[in-house]
Amino acid sequence: RRPETTIAPPADFAPRAAIERLLHGHDVAAGLGVPYEPPDGLCARLRDHTHRWPMWGSGFGALTRTGDPWQDLLDASGRQRFSAY
Repeated sequence: RRPETTIAPPADFAPRAAIERLLHGHDVAAGLGVPYEPPDGLCARLRDHTHRWPMWGSGFGALTRTGDPWQDLLDASGRQRFSAY
């Protein structure tokens, strides 16, 4: 997909699952009106491990590296950080 199928090595299986868990967990929490802030260290490791993946920049936006790794993942996936009223 987007633009062609890519086969990743086994070392990318857990990071891919973790990215899905974090981003979809964010979606669910935002829908329920609950703030969701995963640990910075985890987000930084995932951002750094996945920054060259083809999904960033093709299906999603470019993955930047700022001082806020969770915000970097949210921005690249087209999501906004949820803040309680």
